[in-house]
Amino acid sequence: MLYAALIADLVNSRRFSIGERERIQKLLKVCLEKLNRVFRQALQFDVVFSAGDEVQGLFISPQAAFLYARLLRLFLAPVQIRCGIGVGQWEVKIARGTSSEQDGAAYHRARSAIAAVKAGTVIDSAGEGDLYINALLGASSLLAAEQSYYQQQITLLSELVFPLCQKQMDLKAFGDLGELFAGKIASESAAQAKRLKRLELEPVALEAFDLAALENAAVALPIWKKGFSTKLAARAGTSRQNMDRLLRAAKIVELRNIDAVSWRFMAQRLGG
Repeated sequence: MLYAALIADLVNSRRFSIGERERIQKLLKVCLEKLNRVFRQALQFDVVFSAGDEVQGLFISPQAAFLYARLLRLFLAPVQIRCGIGVGQWEVKIARGTSSEQDGAAYHRARSAIAAVKAGTVIDSAGEGDLYINALLGASSLLAAEQSYYQQQITLLSELVFPLCQKQMDLKAFGDLGELFAGKIASESAAQAKRLKRLELEPVALEAFDLAALENAAVALPIWKKGFSTKLAARAGTSRQNMDRLLRAAKIVELRNIDAVSWRFMAQRLGG
C-alpha cells in the first residue's frame, strides 16, 4: 500500500513580529485540530507540529493530503504556506508514535517536494504524472496569490458552504469549520476585519460537491451551482451583481476547477 506524507510550513515566518507569529501559531494549532477531525478516516497519523512552525502527517491517499493542504492554505491566508506531498511506502512504523516518528519513502519524497517549492504545493510520487499534477498545482497557487485579502476570505466562505469533498471526509465535522472561520476573523486586525463584519459566518449549510463524480467524466462536471453567487451575496451583505464581479476578479470558479482537475488527475495516476 502507498501512503502520502504531508509536510507544510509557513513562508518567510521570520519576518513576522512576535505578536503576529503567536497569533498565527494559535490559528494554525486550531486549524490542525479541526481539520484532523474532518479527515479522520483518511489519516494514518494526525497532522501535528514537528519542529517550529513545520507540521506533518500521514494519509492513506494523496488526494486526501491535497485537500487537507488546500483547506489549510485557505484558512491561513493571507499568510502563505508551502506544502510537500510525498507518495510512497511507510517503512519505519512506530504504532503509538506521532507522524514525526515515522519514516519511509513517502516522508523522503515529501521532504524533497517541500524543498522544491517557495509557496504553494508540490507532489512527489516518483511518477511521470507528477509533472502534470504540479503544473496544475502551480497554476492554482499563482491565481490564489493574486487575490486580495477580502477575495481570499470570500474564497474560503464559498468553500465552507459548497466544499469540494471526497468520501473519507467527515461532512458533519466540516460543518464545524464555520466556527473556525468566525474565530479567525475575530482575531484579525481592525483594518483587515472591517470589510468582513457583514459576513454571515455561521451556521454553515453544506452543499458539498463529491469529487468522485469527476473520476470517469469525459469532461469536467460543473462545480459551481446556478444561483450560488446569490447565496454568497446574501452572506456577504452585498448584491448579486457585486458578488459576480468579485467572483470573476478573484478567479474563484477557475481556482475550484483547477483544484478539482488536480484531484481527478491524482486519482487516475496515483490511485487511493
